[in-house]
Amino acid sequence: MVFPMDLAPADPDYEYKGRPKGMRHVLVERGLMPMLIVANGGKPPVGECQFCKASWETQECLTHEAQAAAAGDEEPEGTTEDVVQPGM
Repeated sequence: MVFPMDLAPADPDYEYKGRPKGMRHVLVERGLMPMLIVANGGKPPVGECQFCKASWETQECLTHEAQAAAAGDEEPEGTTEDVVQPGM
């Protein structure tokens, strides 16, 4: 998940040595991108998690709901279950 430190200077990823690989790079590297493009109707995946894009308040609410569900409590009124879409 991280670019190796011993990349050759001629390597196209040399400037990223020692840094984390992005999601797109890992998917291409593992040969999963073509499958995801087909599953997404011929378009590359967006690459942004709806949870990560959500506001801080929404993230806090979703985290609280997940913790309540894990503890077996009832979900609070006005849940935001439609904010985050399930992954494929």
